[in-house]
Amino acid sequence: MGVDRGGYEARDGELQDARGKILETENEVKKVIIGVDNMVRQSVMAVFARGHVLIDGLPGLAKTTLSLAMARALGGESVRFEGRPDFLPMQFLYVTKPDADGNPKFYNGPLLLTAPNLAIVLVDEITRFMSQSQAWWFEVMNEYQLTNGDEVVPFPHIRVFATKNKVTRGETNEIPQPQLDRFLINIEMYYPDRVSELRIMMEEKFDNPGKLVQSVNPVLDLDELERIVDLIQGRVQVSAEMSNYFWEVVDATRHPSKYNIKLEGVENIDELVDNRQNASGISPRGAAKWRRIAKVVAFRDGSDYLKPQHVISVAEIALTHRIFVNSRAGKDQRSRGSLAKNFLDAILNKISAPSGGGG
Repeated sequence: MGVDRGGYEARDGELQDARGKILETENEVKKVIIGVDNMVRQSVMAVFARGHVLIDGLPGLAKTTLSLAMARALGGESVRFEGRPDFLPMQFLYVTKPDADGNPKFYNGPLLLTAPNLAIVLVDEITRFMSQSQAWWFEVMNEYQLTNGDEVVPFPHIRVFATKNKVTRGETNEIPQPQLDRFLINIEMYYPDRVSELRIMMEEKFDNPGKLVQSVNPVLDLDELERIVDLIQGRVQVSAEMSNYFWEVVDATRHPSKYNIKLEGVENIDELVDNRQNASGISPRGAAKWRRIAKVVAFRDGSDYLKPQHVISVAEIALTHRIFVNSRAGKDQRSRGSLAKNFLDAILNKISAPSGGGG
């Protein structure tokens, strides 16, 4: 028997039903997003951790279809905005049409119209938006609401899926490093396996995403989703040993020499995350986000407590984008992203997770 954060004692049948809803959501999305099962699973886990997702990917890999399918499986609505340098924050809220006299008139756009039942917002190519438009989204992501004049508009169920196009070079504005912390996970959308890709190429049904996702059945409603989110965080327990492991990994991203972390091509490991070099390790909020999604992994696997495999399996997608390295500390040409990943791998290989995890 388990108790969620509100003090409600969950019955075994309810726990099994909640786990079943997670697996069923995955299976419904996989009806139309094929050949990339791991990416679908990671996205679903983020949704059930009440988190936002940053997706790195190439064009034409069904990012729109993913958002439509996810929203439909969750019993909610989906809205998409495509990144443009000339896009102003006001355009997220309103559409303009001429009245009978030809004068422009403002109407509520899809974001305001769907707010109570909005599940997924796809912010496609977020780095093509100017900084003020990006900042608008970071506020919504953090507060789950926005201030529109003297009115507060809540978005109680919103999950933002933002994408970065690896091909685009011009007209891009990189996300400020501290704002990357708003995303629960950063994942890569990759090419599907050969059999699945041939199906996508050859079967006409994949040509029309709007029609394709009609085959996705709603698994739950948005209020039920939020109840499951809270149930998971209250149900899955973390042992004292596992809590200490979390802290040591996070502390090692700030003071690596303290843990004798070594990284090829980096002579002074502490320079890598030196605050004086606009660099830093993982924040307390980042560690809490890691814990949240690790608990979803454990719950999905039928465990009532965190085990090392749950925590380590999502470390890369939950932590790498939260490590802001000083690339000048490296002696080779590795990008910041590659250097951060290598640094995290070195830490995870050095610090031993507790055997069994407790429970």
